[in-house]
Amino acid sequence: MTGKIVSVNKAMESITSKTTDQLIGSDFSTYFIKPENLQSCYPAVLDKGFIGDYNLQLQQASGKTCLEMLLNISLYYNEQIKASEMLVMMRNITAQKQAIEKLELAASVFSHAQEGIMITQKDGEIIDVNDAFTEISGYSREELLGKNPRILSSGRMAIESYTAMWQDLITKGHWYGEIWNRRKNGEVYAAMENITA
Repeated sequence: MTGKIVSVNKAMESITSKTTDQLIGSDFSTYFIKPENLQSCYPAVLDKGFIGDYNLQLQQASGKTCLEMLLNISLYYNEQIKASEMLVMMRNITAQKQAIEKLELAASVFSHAQEGIMITQKDGEIIDVNDAFTEISGYSREELLGKNPRILSSGRMAIESYTAMWQDLITKGHWYGEIWNRRKNGEVYAAMENITA
């Protein structure tokens, strides 16, 4: 009940990079970046009997790796129905948090880029555009979703140019070049486009 470790499983050894002998008797809170955050939740566990999805950062023994952990702490009762220990279940959510951070970064780049960005399905159906793209094209996002990029066709490009573009996309996975597009208001404009499969 004081936070001293009395029993661990193999996963705990792996997470902390310490042996069972090193872990037993040590203060559980000291394995975290901010031990006071874990210690501050003990009264809530004593009061409610359980605390769930508590996010803390665990420092591995090497000192080089910091893991994002999700903790569930519950009271363990002895035969006299008296709280005698705390049972801590931890789940490593480091990869999940990193994936979320990457998605948030990609979303930020997508939203704040000065270049127009269009994302399409393999068949060409538009599934998203950024604000810069709507400013350039004159179409709203809602007008473009579900449409084909042909909606921007100016009629100035030879069919051979589109064939060569698609051939590069199929064989190389990307195409870069100048293309003539038409805005919603009918104005034709030249654009340098970079298309990546």
